[in-house]
Amino acid sequence: MNDLNATSHHEAPEVVDHRQRLGIWLFIGGDVVTTGALIFTYLYLRAVNTSGNWMAITGLPANGRSAEEVQGVLDAGGSMQHIIEAPLSASFAWILALVMVASAAIFWFGESRLRANEAGSKAFVAISIIAGLAVVAYIVLSIVQLRQVPQYWRVEHDSSLWIYTTYGSCMLALGVSAVIHALILAFLAFGSATRAAVGAIGHDRWFQVRLVRYFWVWVALSTVILTFVVTTLNSN
Repeated sequence: MNDLNATSHHEAPEVVDHRQRLGIWLFIGGDVVTTGALIFTYLYLRAVNTSGNWMAITGLPANGRSAEEVQGVLDAGGSMQHIIEAPLSASFAWILALVMVASAAIFWFGESRLRANEAGSKAFVAISIIAGLAVVAYIVLSIVQLRQVPQYWRVEHDSSLWIYTTYGSCMLALGVSAVIHALILAFLAFGSATRAAVGAIGHDRWFQVRLVRYFWVWVALSTVILTFVVTTLNSN
């Protein structure tokens, strides 16, 4: 038994590297399926456009208002309106995509410095932190974009509720997914920088950094694809 344990804990680096790369590719493959499902849902709902309500809704604009404030408008004699919603800013969406692509490029550059020579280890710490801060900026901008998704107040029979257009609901789902991916990247960026600072990652131990780069590049690529979809196929 001891011999078996010793063998399992001293596998060849090539074997460990192969298993880790297989793991990250399987993880990315699963994420590709999830992202594809989100894109399919967006395109399907856009194509179906049930009752012409892809970007249309009947209600009261409620962004920045409390339920009491909106209900007060109705109690004062106001009525719900038929609203045609405008798409979110395409330029803002492309700025977000640019920030994500830039963060991936920065981290990739840091990896190349790390693998080049011993001195690259110190540079990688700073570069990884910069890439992480770029992702933090992406998260903040994504939250700003999510807050721009119009919200409405609707009264049906005896019920009052917050609602979104079909387009708005899709953008919320895509935006939350983007933030979750960015949070993972921020964790990986700062984690990589910390491990490099304590010597766990270095010129001769860069394999885990490559795995992070694989995922980061995929997230950047998927961000560009999603941005293209939602900025070109969004009209009512």
